Amino acid sequence: MNRFLLICTVCAFVVSGCSINASDSCKTKSPDAARVYAKYAETLLSQGKYEEAQKMATRSEKVHVPWNVELTTIKARVKLAEMRPDILRNGDWSLLKTDLLILHDKVPSMARDINVIKGHLAMAVSDFDKAKGFYKGVLAKDPTNPGALFGLGWLYRLQGKTDESIDEFKAGLQKDPNNYGALVALGDLNMKQKHNTDAAKYYGMAVKVHPDSIEAAKGLVQALYRQKKIAWAMNWLNKLIKRAPKDPDVFLWRGQILSEQKKWSEAIQMLSRAVMLGSGLNASVLLARAYIAVKQYANAESVIKTALKQARGNLELHYLLAVTLDQMGRKQDALKLYTGMLNAFKSMDPKIAARLAGVRKLCESSVKRLTQELGSQKGGKQAHKTKAKNSKK
Repeated sequence: MNRFLLICTVCAFVVSGCSINASDSCKTKSPDAARVYAKYAETLLSQGKYEEAQKMATRSEKVHVPWNVELTTIKARVKLAEMRPDILRNGDWSLLKTDLLILHDKVPSMARDINVIKGHLAMAVSDFDKAKGFYKGVLAKDPTNPGALFGLGWLYRLQGKTDESIDEFKAGLQKDPNNYGALVALGDLNMKQKHNTDAAKYYGMAVKVHPDSIEAAKGLVQALYRQKKIAWAMNWLNKLIKRAPKDPDVFLWRGQILSEQKKWSEAIQMLSRAVMLGSGLNASVLLARAYIAVKQYANAESVIKTALKQARGNLELHYLLAVTLDQMGRKQDALKLYTGMLNAFKSMDPKIAARLAGVRKLCESSVKRLTQELGSQKGGKQAHKTKAKNSKK
């Protein structure tokens, strides 16, 4: 019967010129319209779609503000914070304090959830011991409470306790298997431990929960790339380019794969876009290497010199510039750069120098070769002058 009344109310609302998907500019501002939005918000809330529920409840408030709608909004915000304490840490959590007071009086049955939120609030100000106390208190009475388990997962993650964090997130997923935040967190934690297969699994599950998620899709690309599943990684990157056309990482990663496949023209296009979007030093290095590969040395020099303005001491950029100048025939300039790099190795931290041993050998061989070439050129010029002088006599 209630379902029938709801359908009738929705139909009446559509006929009046509005719909559930109508914009906030809808002219109808009646209690009936508010109730439709509020009822839909309650449905979304019961389905665990907390963000959507809060948006719908907020829309209902703009039409009409009965107490039950305000409460729906509060419940949605609190449940969202319960499931995603990472959002809580990055956002404004002051509203939640008010919400907790209201809920404590109006919805006593949510007392358990309130203690979970109190744990999140303590974690938001880095009071980890207090937060842990709230979570453990909830779990003592309700061992499978997902909010408390996820809260411990985030807490242990912040403390660098990766194994413990993974265990808590997995435990929470037993009760709430579609928790997006926990799935992404497990993907991140497994990536940190280089458990790439597990990371791909959890990112994939997160994408199924939120198909439009950029965060989870990017994580999945990295996990697939590490597993050398390049075709799958490229497939996801092609999707991400359409979804996130201003995300520099997407263009950088695609350019990197194309460079490895020696598809230089496409790689240059992707990496140029990444540099333009502010991807950082790695994109500039890869772009310079791509230009060198296709013998576009002037472009390579321009990219390197631009990057050096932001990273003057970067050894790899100096090496690429030396290679570029060498190929352009500017041997003296190249020799000067190679020699300067070898001098830098002398005062370098031994551990860093050991990692760059290959670059050092390349510099040494290049200095030796260029010294001989320039020496022979100098000797040839001198012989030519002597011959010319003798012919005059």
